[in-house]
Amino acid sequence: MSEQDQTTIKEGDGADHPQPPKTPAQPKGGFRARLSSVAAALSPYRLAAGMQALPLPEKRCLGIECSGDEIRAALVRSRAGKIEIVDFMALKLHDAREELPGIAQLQEIRNRLGCRAKTPTVFITPRARVVVLPMNPDRVKKISAHALGEAAKWEAEAYTGIPGHQSLAGVEVEKKREEPGQIQEESDEVLVQVSVLEQNVYRAVKERFRLAGLRMMRIYPAEVCFHVPLLDMHRDTDRAVLEVGDAFSGFALLRGGDTLSINAMDISTPRIREHILGARIPDLEDTLFYHFRQAPPPHSVAVTGTGAMDDRVMDFLKKLSPSGAEPLLMRRAGSLSTLGATESPIFAMAAGGAMRELGKKTMQGIGISDAIPLGIRIRQSIYLMPLAAASLLFALLMSHYLLLRYQENHFRERRQTMEEQIKERRGELNTSRSLQTQIDETRKKKEEMERQLRFMEGDSGREIRELVAFKEKLIHLLPENIMFTEIRQLPGRKKGFEIQGSAVNASSVMEYVLLLRKKDLARTVEVKRLEYQGAGNNSGLSHGFTLMMEIG
Repeated sequence: MSEQDQTTIKEGDGADHPQPPKTPAQPKGGFRARLSSVAAALSPYRLAAGMQALPLPEKRCLGIECSGDEIRAALVRSRAGKIEIVDFMALKLHDAREELPGIAQLQEIRNRLGCRAKTPTVFITPRARVVVLPMNPDRVKKISAHALGEAAKWEAEAYTGIPGHQSLAGVEVEKKREEPGQIQEESDEVLVQVSVLEQNVYRAVKERFRLAGLRMMRIYPAEVCFHVPLLDMHRDTDRAVLEVGDAFSGFALLRGGDTLSINAMDISTPRIREHILGARIPDLEDTLFYHFRQAPPPHSVAVTGTGAMDDRVMDFLKKLSPSGAEPLLMRRAGSLSTLGATESPIFAMAAGGAMRELGKKTMQGIGISDAIPLGIRIRQSIYLMPLAAASLLFALLMSHYLLLRYQENHFRERRQTMEEQIKERRGELNTSRSLQTQIDETRKKKEEMERQLRFMEGDSGREIRELVAFKEKLIHLLPENIMFTEIRQLPGRKKGFEIQGSAVNASSVMEYVLLLRKKDLARTVEVKRLEYQGAGNNSGLSHGFTLMMEIG
């Protein structure tokens, strides 16, 4: 298998990208060396690696498809503008005749794929039918997509057999493409693809998804989803995709990331198997060969669906296609190998529906939804405007009344608070006045004491200072063998003093009296009493004495 023939979906882990070249060592110092290091740090490879390491926000969508006896699911995510497949799985249906998935199976899919509650989900089913209607281009441009779908479902009633009042529809306007080398003919009509589904089927599917913890966004027809995985892969090349399913086949041509055409065929995998085994089916090979000839060379046709899993069917298609045919291999995001990719072609339908939901808004138009735009919901409820206005006026008046009551109660509480504060202030004022009176009395006492202190520091204080100085001199001249017991000022005599004490011996007393006379400490010093008191005292002071002094 050549590299250009094998179709794969790249994941975001960088495994398939070329490794950035190693930056050569730069010489130390110099402006050029620093400039080279900055340029190496800002290289596209390093910037891409840094962007991949960042925790970018992502959106996820789960695509679910019921085909044959299987229910298939693919979880797809969109991150930083890149859409990739996270995982896919399949379960067997309990009843092959059941076209809708069961609640228990949906819950099992949600748990095994690790989907959160209310994960956006799309459902792909052949019950949604697609018809192409020609319409007036001016009319299509003037009305909204919702109004176009409402009008188109009534016109599609003749082709689908579903009454317009019992159906839901999605629309997609085909774009006119200019083919090089071809003359463009002016047309007064534009082709509109219309997908139609019964309302009761849509509500049943939505309720089942809700009970399973999933949030259903849209239901897509099967024939508009199988080719979507290749749209983003081959934006620069032209490719062809063949879906070989259990009930039908589809062929799509892609160019530059856009869909050129989609054709549905009454061919299925069982019919091709019967044809290979010898039961010749008319026009089967001619129909396939006609579509294979439209495939742009040199790329092979990518095959999806159950037919891509059958080796005999693939050998038959390879021989029939001029450019060859290869199964579409899809990898899980983050996978470094193609483990499980051999089973991936059957999940192209489910993955394509999820990719449509995560893609541009224009890709979602063909999806069927019961959501009504906000503007239309407002217009539909215009009859409620008078009631709404009266309710609004009543709410305003009631709010004004409640505001007045609130303000009244607030002012009443505030008045009570202020009255209490006034009482407290009056009590504080009385306390302040009593304290001020005490301060004034204390100030007067202080002034009186300062006056007395100044008086004492004047002439009256001089006598006291002289008396203190006299006593200090007496004590300073006192020998170690003499001790005073009392110094008493004689009554009526300011300069007369009587000193009593004890001494070791009488001679010490006489020597101290001579010392006082010699120092002129007093005018007269007389020994009034000197007597022996006995030696019983441990201090050795055996003599008591009394001195009479008159200071100058």
